[in-house]
Amino acid sequence: MIMNSFPDGSFSNQSEETPVIKKVSSGTDRSQLIHVLSEDPVLKNQLSGVLQSCGFREQSHDSPVSFLHRIGDLEKGVLIVDHFMLQMTGLEIVTRISAKDLPIPVILLISQPRVDIAVAAIKQGAFTVLCRPLERSDILTAIKEATASLPFRQKSSATVLPPRRGQGRTWLDLLTPRELQVVELVYDGETNKGISTTLNISIKTVERHRSNAMRKLEVTSVAALIRLFERERRMAEHAVAGSR
Repeated sequence: MIMNSFPDGSFSNQSEETPVIKKVSSGTDRSQLIHVLSEDPVLKNQLSGVLQSCGFREQSHDSPVSFLHRIGDLEKGVLIVDHFMLQMTGLEIVTRISAKDLPIPVILLISQPRVDIAVAAIKQGAFTVLCRPLERSDILTAIKEATASLPFRQKSSATVLPPRRGQGRTWLDLLTPRELQVVELVYDGETNKGISTTLNISIKTVERHRSNAMRKLEVTSVAALIRLFERERRMAEHAVAGSR
């Protein structure tokens, strides 16, 4: 999950010599459609400029109600949705999409760091959560990762969990102590930066531990990681209680 707060209201302008992301990496399908759902014209214009400059196709939506009514007929793609809307919140959109079991990775945008909203969104199946104002590199990284998850979502739900291991074992047993610490902090809604500060390790090290943990746990999204952790921790607690 990515939640970052920045001082101005626009995307960062990077110099031509050292851009954070010049385009989108070659591993990303730049013809992928990105849906943008927001009632904020300024936000939509900002996102449109970034998406078009990187070669993505974009479809803008103003009404949450209309979007949900038409969602079954829309071309599949990544959805970027603003949380604070009058008709319906972004979190409600995430919940409705999850209830319909639609293979749509959702990037939820919030206007201030709200861990409660972020955790609720991830548990409901959001791909990630970003905090406005947005950094260009963060939104492009999120889009890249969400786009990469689409093939898996088309085959099956990205939040489908691996089967229980049985014989008193849990998937969490496969993790190193440090990987488990990172997963616990992700579950608590901490950002990579927050985890880095808490554990006194670099952000790159946090990302490596999180990636290794997700590979070992056989999950492909943060939403699935959180659900699996919740299930396995509950099983471990029940096992301990039953042995008393």
